[in-house]
Amino acid sequence: MKALYELIQYLDEYIYDFEKEELIIKYSDNAEKADKAYKAAIEAIQMTPNEIESMSVRNYSRRKNDKWLLDIAIDCVRRMTEKDKEYVRKHMWTTEYHFGYAMGIRNKYIHASKKHHFFHADNISSTVMEIIFSILNEKYDYRNVQLTSLYRNRYFQNIYKQYYESEANIFDEVMDQILDENTSISSNEAIEILKTKIVDHVGKKDFIRIYKDFVKRYKDEEINQDKDKNYRFWDNEFPESAVLFPLEVNQIKCLHKLGLFREIERAWTIKSQKDCKDFIDEKLGLKEEYASFMAQCAWEAYDPISTGRWKELGLYLLDLDYLASGKLKKANIETIGAVYEKEINEIMDIIQDDKSIEVIKEWFKKSGIEWPKINMQ
Repeated sequence: MKALYELIQYLDEYIYDFEKEELIIKYSDNAEKADKAYKAAIEAIQMTPNEIESMSVRNYSRRKNDKWLLDIAIDCVRRMTEKDKEYVRKHMWTTEYHFGYAMGIRNKYIHASKKHHFFHADNISSTVMEIIFSILNEKYDYRNVQLTSLYRNRYFQNIYKQYYESEANIFDEVMDQILDENTSISSNEAIEILKTKIVDHVGKKDFIRIYKDFVKRYKDEEINQDKDKNYRFWDNEFPESAVLFPLEVNQIKCLHKLGLFREIERAWTIKSQKDCKDFIDEKLGLKEEYASFMAQCAWEAYDPISTGRWKELGLYLLDLDYLASGKLKKANIETIGAVYEKEINEIMDIIQDDKSIEVIKEWFKKSGIEWPKINMQ
């Protein structure tokens, strides 16, 4: 809200007088400008006769104390660190993130009040939080029902958390549509517009990025070792992060149950992106273009070469004969990573077979992995 947003540059000039329960302005070089900005903010939040007439009793009880609540909100923002302000900007809703903070507002300002009565403290503290949002974000207007209902929407909150920092211009554009008096769009319509614009900008490959990040975390943090954590990870966190791609999330879950990713990781029957697509075609019968996209997603997330987990793979991938493989295992070399760590002359001393050495060198070359410890011509 522009008039409230202007207050930020004068926060140090305002002091909340707890006895008078109102804001006062310090004497300083900026006092006149601070006073002007404060009066403009008060004027901006005044209710018109038409607004008052159309309001319910509950909403009127929340709005009739707007000047007092504005004073409280200004004092709250003045006391915030930059880190606090940034956190609030990332969570512009009162439902879960600010419960403790709102309780502090109730105890410090509202319950302690001797001048203001006949109000519901929870509603009042929520209004203070929304005024704080309006001070910290020029595009937030706590008086606009469509806008506040949008921010309370859980689906919108997920989109906001995932994309606001990178796609702020798109969010601002949609907010302007809601605030425009000449347009009338519901919160659901706003969400659809927002979703379409962001997907058009980031592309469907953003889902691959999200999924790869989750697979990496899943492996690095060994989430599969904890059943409850595993459930929350894939059934809660992943869908929330991939909020713009619900269809792809469901397809990934289905492919997981069918064992596709296990086959890719172990490189048994699926050794290429084409093998992935053939598997998806056979099991799910998806359309050509979509099957190719899901195959790309699966392959980039799990392919051992791409993810760097090839060192964990067994010797069977090298296609060595039984004798050469047996000699390596006898020397406690049971993975490709163990082969990689050895000098080529050390491997030669163990298997004593030029043909097997060439097979190993060819595998590394084909996989795009430089075997750096080659000392023989």
